[in-house]
Amino acid sequence: MTTVGGGEPVGAPVDGGRLGGRRKAAVLLVLLGSELASEIFKHLDEDEIEQLSLELAQLDVVAPEDQVRTLAEFQELMLTHDLPPGGGLDYARGVLERSFGTAKAEAVLNRVARLLRPRPFGFMRRTDPAQVGALLRDEHPQTIALVLTYLHPGAAAVLLAGLPYVMQGEVARRVATLDLATPEVVQEVERVLQHKLARSAAAPPAGAAPAVAGGIDTVLKIFHLMDRSAEQTVLDALEQEDPELAQEIKQRMVAFEDVLLLDDQALQAVLHEVSRQDLAAALKAVDAEIVARVMRNMSRRGAALLREAMRRLGAVRLGEVEAAQRRVAAVVRDLQQRGEIVIHPDN
Repeated sequence: MTTVGGGEPVGAPVDGGRLGGRRKAAVLLVLLGSELASEIFKHLDEDEIEQLSLELAQLDVVAPEDQVRTLAEFQELMLTHDLPPGGGLDYARGVLERSFGTAKAEAVLNRVARLLRPRPFGFMRRTDPAQVGALLRDEHPQTIALVLTYLHPGAAAVLLAGLPYVMQGEVARRVATLDLATPEVVQEVERVLQHKLARSAAAPPAGAAPAVAGGIDTVLKIFHLMDRSAEQTVLDALEQEDPELAQEIKQRMVAFEDVLLLDDQALQAVLHEVSRQDLAAALKAVDAEIVARVMRNMSRRGAALLREAMRRLGAVRLGEVEAAQRRVAAVVRDLQQRGEIVIHPDN
């Protein structure tokens, strides 16, 4: 079982016979107790923490037979009389506070609370990406832009890169300048696309969808999940559509090499947030100057562990290096946007 495997639908009952990967992981964390669960969280990346927190928050009472079934799968002998009976938001909060303190726990829970609400265009996230791409290519750029703002940035990146070149710049421009869409507009677009995709003839469930805006931040999230050649292609197309907007986006983009523009304190804050595996892969194809700068801002033991991780990786494909560098750059961008670090162009 992996902690990032398929989860269960929101509100699904805990059925040990058909538990998905994330739900099994959540049940196991409940059985382990908050103290051990908090130790496990320290070894997960932010996406995994958020996904597991969502599962914990949705988890109701765990039936004894489900506890036994889960533990048997892991060949663990941990089922005792004093195990907690269930999860819930309070349990998730306790695990997160033990792991990261109150402030970060609240930040994660706030994101989880947003995820608990039904999100528009959910049917697209369950549909083959190629099929979704074929559907969107026939739509107006404004419709495509609206859909992309609701999808995970990774899925949006794939779809944007797969659009015809003549549409990429226009769609990227509209994502960057998209105003708030009313729940009624979102529901109507979703209904039409859902019908066209022949997934369901019924309208989406009642209940107002939260308004969403695009903006440059949305474009940057999408760009950070595209490979560099695709990113440059879209930027070139956008420059033809709107040179000023393209220039503004370029100025706000963060590249992995920008770690050299951080002071030591800011760089240490970034290194604290980045996984050792990502950092090791990201450093496999950079100048020695960057490697030395990173090592100088780590403890002696941390630097030694990083060197060993780089050695164990051996030869790494360029695509994997660039993907790791984008994840590091995304951390830099997020910390910058939260005002926790500053990039100094004159460094």
